[in-house]
Amino acid sequence: LIAALRDAGVRLLEGHEVIGWQRAGDRLVGVHTAQASIPCAQALLAAGAWSKSLGARDIHPVKGQMLLFRLPAGAVTEVRISEEGYIIPRRDGHILVGSTLEHVGFDLKPTAAARQQLTTLACALAPELSGSAPIQQWAGLRPHIPADVPRLAQDEQTRGLFHASGHYRLGITLAPASAAAVAALMLR
Repeated sequence: LIAALRDAGVRLLEGHEVIGWQRAGDRLVGVHTAQASIPCAQALLAAGAWSKSLGARDIHPVKGQMLLFRLPAGAVTEVRISEEGYIIPRRDGHILVGSTLEHVGFDLKPTAAARQQLTTLACALAPELSGSAPIQQWAGLRPHIPADVPRLAQDEQTRGLFHASGHYRLGITLAPASAAAVAALMLR
């Protein structure tokens, strides 16, 4: 994606934390970053769990911890889902196990309790994993909004500012459709 954007002449400003918006009345006229102010007529707020600090109302982070196991390739071949979680096997033998749902703010520290919970889940869904130890554990933050439907819209108070937020557990799944919908809104 980065290479395609650069090939199209897009100037990327990596590592420029957005800290706010510049407005003229009810119209967006720029983006404030930690390094500079950048003039613009439109901007997209898509900062995930951190969107609330930039004006996306009622979004809060929900921590999700995951584990990764490794078995010989082909030992588990299908996705398995229960009410408690899921396993997703990869062709190379890695098996992704997820995930917890924790309302603990922006805490990204993996916990022993979650490791045990997810290991028990993994073995219940895939007995092939019994006796195996996870090779990796991590945590991420999901942007949740009470409506449980992503917000893909123009900001209610600032013309030119658009939102793509609140995707919660479906961010990667909904990314292509969300991008198309927001692009259509912004190009209108």
